[in-house]
Amino acid sequence: MTDLARVAPASVEMAHRIVWATASTVDRQERPRSRVLHPCWVWDGTALVGWIATGPTPTKRAHLEHSPYTSVNY
Repeated sequence: MTDLARVAPASVEMAHRIVWATASTVDRQERPRSRVLHPCWVWDGTALVGWIATGPTPTKRAHLEHSPYTSVNY
């Protein structure tokens, strides 16, 4: 059994219990901005895939165009 196979089911259960997460991006002047999102995780026994339920606002689009990285915290 791989490490992922061992921890993924418990991680998905915990994330779905918490429901909300804070995600942060940075703007063109490197200022951080946080927002609340609803992530949903799917474990199929092999791969762990995360989905985010949110709308594509102009601010989020601009931040991700500047820097395609985000930090997510439960």
